[in-house]
Amino acid sequence: MSPTFQFGALLGLSLLLLSACGGGDAKVTAQLYSIAALARSEEVQSTSTPARNINVNTAITIESLKVPIRSISLNTSVSGSGSEIYSCAADTNDGCLVELVGTALQNLLTSAAVKTVKAGTYTHMQISTCKSEGVYQGKIIATGKTNPALSGTTLYTQASSGTLSATAGDKGAATVHFTGCSRSYPLPVPVTVTDKSTVDVKLYFDIRDIAFFGDVSGGQAYYAGGYSFVYPAAPTSTYVGVNYLDVAGTIDTGTPTIERYRVTAAAGDIGTIGLIFTSTGSYIGGFSRSFFSVDTTQASNRFVTPLQTFTETSTGVYTLQNYGSSNTGAGYFNTTAFTRAAATGVAFTDKDGNASTYTSVRLPD
Repeated sequence: MSPTFQFGALLGLSLLLLSACGGGDAKVTAQLYSIAALARSEEVQSTSTPARNINVNTAITIESLKVPIRSISLNTSVSGSGSEIYSCAADTNDGCLVELVGTALQNLLTSAAVKTVKAGTYTHMQISTCKSEGVYQGKIIATGKTNPALSGTTLYTQASSGTLSATAGDKGAATVHFTGCSRSYPLPVPVTVTDKSTVDVKLYFDIRDIAFFGDVSGGQAYYAGGYSFVYPAAPTSTYVGVNYLDVAGTIDTGTPTIERYRVTAAAGDIGTIGLIFTSTGSYIGGFSRSFFSVDTTQASNRFVTPLQTFTETSTGVYTLQNYGSSNTGAGYFNTTAFTRAAATGVAFTDKDGNASTYTSVRLPD
């Protein structure tokens, strides 16, 4: 979807990288944390069953989700040179898989070594999930139903097939396929490291609403610009889809917080928007993620990319936009009137400038 942060490159981040400006050296380590351990969406929106053209459900239970992290770098610009702050010693897809489901605020890069970078101010961060292969594979174990009203047969991912199984004994780690190898994003606040200093760069992510089950017999779910399923061939029956993971980076030593919002566009596509803040309340990154329930009435979805902009333009009112098909310019979802509270009939535009409205509600923590 995006030529630079390539929608297949796993950790779709809103991160800040340090832009080196010469001088001496500093010591940097990379740390990766889940901001919350929640692996299931519990909401079933309405009791009615509106007309819909898809049979897709986000309220599934994820027992395991693994993705490869090959390297992490701090860069001087979105396309500038960088300093590597983490590299996976195994240097293979399977050898670099990181389990994302588990204890919150526990560093997942336990083998990370201290790296030396040039002192300076970095403006972007890049995470690479593969190399010249151009593709990578993750693993997911999940249980749930394809019907968004949560009726019907309970299904399980299985290791031997891209389809879901109705037999509990078949449950296993399904392989999920992604394209692209890296994503690079601006840090809301550039990070400065000084000569001979020691800095821990902390990367936070959230797995809320990150995956879903679907059945093509009820219509197929689409991302904006591509299919939502992650198998290399189009599914012909049941399937599991996985949204890309967004990360927010900071050197703040306190405990971060996250706010999640359920946003419903007038066209009928629904998304989860996550905003991550430092312990002092500074915004450090965010994501938009597709959400499927009985209230979803449109298969295509504009909530599929990290947040590009989240800026307070007047008291309590924010400009918010995710990414579109490039690193700059209009996103798939753009609004100048976002508020951190329930709202109805708020104006937004899509990547082509078409105007519409949305409603939103803040989700419980």
